[in-house]
Amino acid sequence: MDELKGLRDEIDNIDSEILRLLNKRTEIVLKIRKAKKDKRINIHSPQREKEILERLQRLNPGPFPNDALKSIYREILSASLSLDKPLKVSYLGPSATLTHLAARQQFGSSTHYIPESTIKGIFEAVEEGKAQYGVVPIENSTQGFANYTLNMFIDSELKIAAEIMLEISHNLLSRTGRREAEWPCPDPASETVESELTAKTYKLKFIEGGIKDYKYNTCFLVIAKDFPTRTGKDKTSIMFSIKDKPSALYSILRPFARHRVNLTSMESRPSRRRAGEYIFFVDMEGHIEDRRVKNALEEVKKECLYLKVLGSYPLLNIGVQKKGRPQDFLRRNNDRSP
Repeated sequence: MDELKGLRDEIDNIDSEILRLLNKRTEIVLKIRKAKKDKRINIHSPQREKEILERLQRLNPGPFPNDALKSIYREILSASLSLDKPLKVSYLGPSATLTHLAARQQFGSSTHYIPESTIKGIFEAVEEGKAQYGVVPIENSTQGFANYTLNMFIDSELKIAAEIMLEISHNLLSRTGRREAEWPCPDPASETVESELTAKTYKLKFIEGGIKDYKYNTCFLVIAKDFPTRTGKDKTSIMFSIKDKPSALYSILRPFARHRVNLTSMESRPSRRRAGEYIFFVDMEGHIEDRRVKNALEEVKKECLYLKVLGSYPLLNIGVQKKGRPQDFLRRNNDRSP
């Protein structure tokens, strides 16, 4: 017991030191915030947050797990950002949806979240200044791309500021934490299969956790009025409409191959403006400020009716980014140009 008490006293001392350092860190954050205000620099810096998280995970010798370290620092960053006034983020509501969960994963619990009933409402909230950021679904591994989100970019001037990858795992919940009716006929109205955030939001208890047939991911986009500066590991998204001529798509993709720009995804949609006209959405590795990306897009633009850069933002380090050479996309899409 003396040994146990000694170890607990040691933990108490460490916790006290962590608390002291957290407050010291916060004092420096306040000084940085004042300096930014004086120079009229945006308070929130997503690229700086990314640098902090990646640096700490790189330096971590263990045994404390990196995933937990990232979660803790996400909350520290979120709390620091809310010292003056909370960051406002709109999402596809109601509370505890997957979009809400993705937003909390990106911005932490100290952020003020604004639920919207439609994706259009999220775009309008950011455009009108009700929120600094919006979180919208874009793709999942079972149903593909969210068409409505892609279509919103056609007329909106908002940019993509980040992407969020969420691994989906549901839980069987009830009010009491046990089956509400005798097996084999449980009352379906008394139980629900939802996320951990749902359990917390609606004060439900777990019956069974980690329910899924197979592992799948859902991707979300963070939209804003501007996109972040270059980090060195970035991704750029564009949309364009091509001219109505033979091999039009080949002419578009050729500059990417020539400048060695790696394409990671490509989708096409009818433009809804003119019969036979298609809008293409393309993701590529690199930032718009990178010379090879900039040179490729300058050549591509000459072959387009119009071209819009949707954003350049940090590349997710998740090990599942889809690789693709421009010539591969030609084979897959069979040159679907009009």
